[in-house]
Amino acid sequence: MLHIFLDTNILENDPFLQQKKKLELLVKKGKAELLLPDVVIDELTKHTVKKSKESVATITKNFRVLNIIQQPNIPSFQLKPFTHDEIKKKYNTLQSLGKIKILSSDNIKINRIMERYISEKKPFSENKESFRDYTLFCICADYVHDNKLSDCFFISENSTDFANKEKTDFHDDLKAESQGIKYVFNLRNFISLPEVQKKIDEIQEEEQYEKLVEDWINCNIATPISRNDEPITKWAIDNLEKSKYLYMVFEKKLYTSIENEIIDECMNAQPERFSSFFDSGYVDYEGINSIEEFDIQDFTASDDNSVTISGVIYLSVQVSIYAYNWCYERGDEDDSRYICLASGDVQMHYSFDLTINNDDKYDVSYNLENIVSDLGDNVSE
Repeated sequence: MLHIFLDTNILENDPFLQQKKKLELLVKKGKAELLLPDVVIDELTKHTVKKSKESVATITKNFRVLNIIQQPNIPSFQLKPFTHDEIKKKYNTLQSLGKIKILSSDNIKINRIMERYISEKKPFSENKESFRDYTLFCICADYVHDNKLSDCFFISENSTDFANKEKTDFHDDLKAESQGIKYVFNLRNFISLPEVQKKIDEIQEEEQYEKLVEDWINCNIATPISRNDEPITKWAIDNLEKSKYLYMVFEKKLYTSIENEIIDECMNAQPERFSSFFDSGYVDYEGINSIEEFDIQDFTASDDNSVTISGVIYLSVQVSIYAYNWCYERGDEDDSRYICLASGDVQMHYSFDLTINNDDKYDVSYNLENIVSDLGDNVSE
């Protein structure tokens, strides 16, 4: 995974990362994490509030001028600038969605900063106080050191304080503390790095073959798809989330087979199998509500390129329990021969063994392990 530290100047014109599509893609696909020190968040918040106030003032002024020269007048409206709290909330939301990670400066010691300030080493200089810049750098360096990370990148257009003259590496004053971190001048340079391009190529390849697998499952392609002479089933095992792959298989291919198992179970089961409240009558299957979960216990590829998957599938199933209506009289249209005693969701757990052969044929067996039900709490009057 790539660990990407961003300085304020990288996000100045896009504070909420709405236009950083390649960065967003890298994070979404689990190839990278975006790390924003809290000093960057604070500075972005301050700048965004200021820009928001200036923009609202400009729009309001232009609106008044337009109303003077235009007849009839444009209906009035009110714009409000962002507040600090609103912007901080946006960043907290981005973090909760996994799009960024905010790093705290709480553990950065003031004496560490003062020692560098007194020695006038970068990012400090004779005529410049750079407390904020060195705090930012310390947060990043400590995070890399404490977590023993590799593939770390610090992106900042502030080359004056952080970089050498060529803007290709950290300044010599910062090299001792920047072990494991590569300095990059801007986003364009970062995206063009070979290690980043490799991640982007991996994503494009994964998306391509995820689509192939989905088409393969949806269309029941007779000829096995291969990738570099490797069967697509084997590739799916190595590269796709196993649960996602199973959902696709069950929903597109095996829904009927598992449903037939449930229908047989309901037809042959006594009501007490589904509820301790009832000991007579019959159980009526009404449909699968959803596949709740897969517990995958074995997922392997054989030498013949078949795939064997074993585990437990958890299903939410709608059933009803009926009993004979002793008040029923033949020919009486007002009464039904059977009455519904209870109806609702039950959890049915099936162990399964699924083999997907290289000719796109399936062998599957099921065994009912458990039924979890609270039917009877909603007994019909």
